[in-house]
Amino acid sequence: MAVVDFLVRPVVSKGVESVSLYLPSGYWVHLWSGEEFSGGRSVRVDAPVGEPPVFYRADSEVARSVVENLKAEDLV
Repeated sequence: MAVVDFLVRPVVSKGVESVSLYLPSGYWVHLWSGEEFSGGRSVRVDAPVGEPPVFYRADSEVARSVVENLKAEDLV
């Protein structure tokens, strides 16, 4: 079974400001806000233009490394 470290929920409708998505079990961090969410449920998050819902698994070393690189480049 593959382990998913990132989840992205595309926003495809004009004017949408928030969306719901299902987070698998575990703990997930919202890329833009840093807020942590428990998985195994659906959550609703803001989705402004330029900041689509992106989550990474809280216990993923790979994801944390990617996020640190994004922060170093002032991308998040």
